[in-house]
Amino acid sequence: PPYPPPSPPPPSPLPCLPRSGVVVAATPDLVYTFDGHPISELKWTIGSGPYSLAVSAAHPLRLFSASASCTVRTLSGTGYTSGAVQYHHGQVVVWVPADCAGHLSAQCGFHGGMGGSEAFTLDVGRCGGAQDAVHSVDVFGACSARGFP
Repeated sequence: PPYPPPSPPPPSPLPCLPRSGVVVAATPDLVYTFDGHPISELKWTIGSGPYSLAVSAAHPLRLFSASASCTVRTLSGTGYTSGAVQYHHGQVVVWVPADCAGHLSAQCGFHGGMGGSEAFTLDVGRCGGAQDAVHSVDVFGACSARGFP
């Protein structure tokens, strides 16, 4: 008797966003890239705690959740306000709370979504939490994690 075709392999898990990285816009499409990967082509998984991102002044960034129970805080960076919304550029450090769930989106203060709608899936089990980040030289260098929430 004929055998059924083999099942396709399970999808690979999304990679964890590095705790420290560079965010730029890929032209001419105006799509954010994180560590060289266009966000429209590669979605990321993130944990809780701090992320340090070098963000261009041409594309100030806001990371946010559609959930009212999840507020991503920006701890450093040069601010830019559009309406009532705050965006940041330069060396931006954001804090993702441990109680967030679902997805985060990225938005540019000048160009809107730039491919960042629900671009980040939150998964502390895979990508770690704040306790995992305090040992990361890429994020804190010689600084202490004291004072972070």
